[in-house]
Amino acid sequence: MTDLKPCPFCGEVPQIQHDEWRDEGKDGPAVYIVCRSSTCWAEPSVMGDTEESAAAFWNTRAVVVTDEMVEILHAQLDYLSPNPNCGISQRALRAALEAALGVEGE
Repeated sequence: MTDLKPCPFCGEVPQIQHDEWRDEGKDGPAVYIVCRSSTCWAEPSVMGDTEESAAAFWNTRAVVVTDEMVEILHAQLDYLSPNPNCGISQRALRAALEAALGVEGE
């Protein structure tokens, strides 16, 4: 059984669905992972050639460094530091966060 993260929109467990045909012009079966929860407004789904590839797509989550995250962290550093502004700008802090997470900001 493939380990799946919960739906990123509602938190429910997604379903694995095996189909014998595709509408993308490829031969062979397809595996879909879908959130079918009645409380999920987004109803996300992904498709792969195998259960493992579909699970890899489903389990991938985007990480974005937002302005709000930078401001909160900067304020916490100011609070913890004996020196005002702790010597680091919000711009430098954002660059450090993005580099550490391997992502780009908004």
